[in-house]
Amino acid sequence: MKQVNWGILGDGDVCEHFAAALDDIPEGELVAVASGSLEKAAGLLKGKNQVKVYHNYEQLIKDSNVDVIFIDIPIVYHKRVIELCIRYGKHVLCDKALTMNAKEAREIKKLAEGKDIMIVQADWFQFLPTTDRVMEWIKTERIGQLKYVTINYGNQMELDVNKLDFSIELGGGALLNMGGAAFSFVLKMMRMMPHTIQSSAYMGFTNVDETNTTILSFIDGTMVNVSTSISIDFSQEAEFIGTKGKIVIPNFFLSSRAYLCDLDGVQLERVHESNAINGYEYEIRELSNRIMSAKFDDVKWNTLDEIIDVLEVMDAVRGQWGLKYPSEENEVVYGGNINE
Repeated sequence: MKQVNWGILGDGDVCEHFAAALDDIPEGELVAVASGSLEKAAGLLKGKNQVKVYHNYEQLIKDSNVDVIFIDIPIVYHKRVIELCIRYGKHVLCDKALTMNAKEAREIKKLAEGKDIMIVQADWFQFLPTTDRVMEWIKTERIGQLKYVTINYGNQMELDVNKLDFSIELGGGALLNMGGAAFSFVLKMMRMMPHTIQSSAYMGFTNVDETNTTILSFIDGTMVNVSTSISIDFSQEAEFIGTKGKIVIPNFFLSSRAYLCDLDGVQLERVHESNAINGYEYEIRELSNRIMSAKFDDVKWNTLDEIIDVLEVMDAVRGQWGLKYPSEENEVVYGGNINE
């Protein structure tokens, strides 16, 4: 295999950026899209007449010419679509959160067992070179013993009850749509589950969490404060503070820059990686090369087990708020202390 054939399932802005990155990557080629709108599909194609356009998600998944599918649709539909991909032998790169809750992710894992299929959550940060450097700084104790982490990730979005972000029926809210990136980032850096969780949220009139704050306590004494919002513009910054120094990451979810500083804020080292295209190229190349080489182990991204860990934390967080989505009406969703 000299090239990997990609399909895109969805039609939002993220899909347009993803398609643009595929234009300039020799390892991958866009061969099919599935969209409910011809106008939006045209935005992905940009004159590529050889790309097939489907108006049904299942038709794209059944296309034998497609090797891997990028999914960017409302979270409430993720599980069903991913299960179809597994049944038809398609690799998956899915925008976060992977599923509504940990139970759904465990069911996906069970279905994928024994199959050479990659199910990857599109946590952009874990594919970027800057993240590798930050993890090295923490692992080698360049800031001493890690003591405190803070992450603020929020955007003031236009209130629209018909949009995913504010729709409880589609899996809206700050936690599922922005917290997935923040909590994945934290657990990737900490390499352990929290010992206790304390969280609170402001629930808007559409009954989703518009803003939330969570404190995670770890057995080694590290405290982590994560705040996400769909109604407030936050700094988008992550800061790791240790006994000897600190690491500051502006726009942590993009992770193109990071600064190693002493406790007085004096910069000791920095990393600045400029994206060759738009940032999506890293995950596209990584997955494409893995598929071409058929090497699916020892991966740099979160495994399904690690994704389930993240979702268990998020389930526990919203369990403290009493937030349950309509699609979970007949399900038991874990909530409360992570150790219970």
